[in-house]
Amino acid sequence: MQVLTHANDLYLKGGENILPGLALYDREAQHIRAGQTWAAAHDPELANAYPDAGVYVLDLRLTPWERIAWLETGLDAARQLKYEKSEVVHLGNLGMPTLP
Repeated sequence: MQVLTHANDLYLKGGENILPGLALYDREAQHIRAGQTWAAAHDPELANAYPDAGVYVLDLRLTPWERIAWLETGLDAARQLKYEKSEVVHLGNLGMPTLP
C-alpha cells in the first residue's frame, strides 16, 4: 500500500510528477493488486485503507468494475470496523461516475 500511496502522491503533485506517478503504479500494479487481495481476506484495516491510498491513480488505472470491487471491499471493511467516516467516503466514491 505504501507504493500505491507514493504513486498517488506523485500524481497529485502534478506537472512533471504525473507520468512518474502513473509509471510507478504501472510497474508495481501486480504487487499492489496482490496486496489489496491479501488485505481483503486478512486485514480489515488495510482493506479499508487501500481504495483511498491511491484514489486518483486507481481511478485512472482500474477498470470501473475493479474500482467498484475495491470500493465495496473497503466499504465492507469499514462497516466491520464500525468506521462511519470511512463508510461515508467509500459510499461517496461508489456514487462518483467513472470515466468510460
